[in-house]
Amino acid sequence: MKTITKENQNKEQEIQEKINMCIDNSESFCFDAGAGAGKTYALVKSIKHILQDQDKRRLLKDRSQKILCITYTNAAKDEILDRIGYNSEIKISTIHDFLWEFISIQQILLIHEHREKLRDEQIKAEEQEEQFIENYSLDKNIFEKKVSDKRFLDVFYKNCHERADPFWKAIRVHDDFWGNYKFSFGKFKDAVKAVNRVVKYSQALEDNPSKVEYRPTQNRDNLAKNIISHDTLLDYCKKIIEEYDILQQMLLDSYPYIFVDEYQDTDKKVIDIISCVKKYAEDKNKSFTVGYFGDALQSIYRDGIGTLPNIDEYELIQKKFNRRSTTQIISVIEKVRNDGFGQQSIYENNEGESCEFYLTNIDFDLSEFLKKNDLTENTVCLLLKNNDIATKRGFSELLDVISKFPRFSEQNYGNINNEFLQKNSLHIGWFLREILEFVKFIECIIDDRSTVNQVIHFMPELTASKITFDRFSKLIKNIRLKLANIETMTIQECIVQLCQIDEGDKAIRNIFSINDENDDVMTYIKNRALDYLFFSDEGNSESLDKFFGVKFKKFENWHNYIFDKSMDTGIKYYTLHGSKGLEFDNVIVVLQDNFAKRDDYCKQFFENYNNSILNEKGQKRFNEVRNLLYVACSRAKKKLYVIYETEQFKDDKLVEKIGKIFPNVERIETEQE
Repeated sequence: MKTITKENQNKEQEIQEKINMCIDNSESFCFDAGAGAGKTYALVKSIKHILQDQDKRRLLKDRSQKILCITYTNAAKDEILDRIGYNSEIKISTIHDFLWEFISIQQILLIHEHREKLRDEQIKAEEQEEQFIENYSLDKNIFEKKVSDKRFLDVFYKNCHERADPFWKAIRVHDDFWGNYKFSFGKFKDAVKAVNRVVKYSQALEDNPSKVEYRPTQNRDNLAKNIISHDTLLDYCKKIIEEYDILQQMLLDSYPYIFVDEYQDTDKKVIDIISCVKKYAEDKNKSFTVGYFGDALQSIYRDGIGTLPNIDEYELIQKKFNRRSTTQIISVIEKVRNDGFGQQSIYENNEGESCEFYLTNIDFDLSEFLKKNDLTENTVCLLLKNNDIATKRGFSELLDVISKFPRFSEQNYGNINNEFLQKNSLHIGWFLREILEFVKFIECIIDDRSTVNQVIHFMPELTASKITFDRFSKLIKNIRLKLANIETMTIQECIVQLCQIDEGDKAIRNIFSINDENDDVMTYIKNRALDYLFFSDEGNSESLDKFFGVKFKKFENWHNYIFDKSMDTGIKYYTLHGSKGLEFDNVIVVLQDNFAKRDDYCKQFFENYNNSILNEKGQKRFNEVRNLLYVACSRAKKKLYVIYETEQFKDDKLVEKIGKIFPNVERIETEQE
């Protein structure tokens, strides 16, 4: 049984006391702790320290103040709530939920900001239109009149996702005026949309917005309808709060303590907002404490800040104990970090098996390896290649279709991890979030355990408020009849079938943000897919048909991967990125060189280990792999196996470099066909 020495207990307590002292002295701090150190534990202890101090608690109550704890995900929020329990003096929230609750009552300021954005977007659209008109020497008045005509727009959007030839044929059949020109396919569609954006934005400005609305389920802005999404909410909040001292004062008066969980994953705009409140408090000599909890080297998402800006303004408190892994695993991850952090086990008797590193060629058989090493239970495989994880989790066909679209191909290949396989649903691509929401709706309908509230959550507020229990029961029955053959249905067939039921149609329109009841649902959704998947709109119906022709089951498997609904097997599969925040007894990490459009992805890291003279680009690439390898290896509690598939597996110099991190390096040569 593992035990903690009295000395280590005292040291751990001393670290927490440093945090407590910062809180008592109203001194802001950064708690930087390695993987497995117990960051959430320290966060919870910090909150409890405030609540257990009767004077602090009385002040909070007398001043109607709360402790604010900002989390990166809803899952993290729920975990903290489970540990603390409900308390009216604590507010635990994701950043978007908190900011909207705070700023939503400032409608005058929001409307001003929104009008500014409408004007900016209107100018951009006008410039796009002007450039097109100039390039083709068009009469502006005639062009605008033609492309704003409702009958033209009906034909335009109905055929927008078609290939060039059928698209132009439909346009010219509608009006032979267009036969006189040979426009660029994509630029023409962009110009038409730009003209109509100008009309919509102009009308919205003329109508003078009376209210700006943020919808958590809305996956992109609908500026003309005064609806904003996640990123725009952060933009508005940053500009408004930084500009108005009174709002900084309101935040300060409401939340004298702000704790940020996983600071390295936090958007810089959020850090900027908190920093301006901190500066305001200092200028006014007000009591205010900011506490950042995280680990800079676990930064693997593109939107996170990584290292805390202006860290010298904070008391740096480090925790070098590891409560998760064996001594051998800790030794390896400490070498992977390679920054002299000095992480060590908090336990005195925490020896385990050695960490094994296998160098093999690219024909390695993972399944055979798992059987041979009796790794068929309580085991997780962390795979680098997206194709591998998609195959193991049952959505390879969907990945294959997705990866051929411009948004995910060529130089945009990295978006597969950033927007398709991203485990934080807020960062999933906006159209894909809508697809996930649709899948969730169907799963909710099919699941007998779903409550009425869970189902009607997907419906417009007006519809949900009027639905009776009898009508609800009939709705569930009707939808289940329509989806009786769901195992063989495509996602398009599911959408079409549900649209034949009144409430089902309303739910789909709500999920995909279809505001006009006259719009054909499937056409509208395909055009949204076109906007998202093709960037320049040079798409075609054949490509989109392949996407919407993928079986619903594949989308469900993808949904289950994103939301950690594991397959019923003793072996679980995740990407290296997707393993963040998890822990497992046995971990197999599979590395390759051919990844992210590079043929030296891991090789560059190993070859430059301890190289202090890398240029900026080389250092950035090195850090990317280092952080990812550090996150992946630190998931292991008892056993860690790293398998590196490379064509350079016979390179003795490479083995020597790897040996500086992993003490046991073994070659496995498989037979090549």
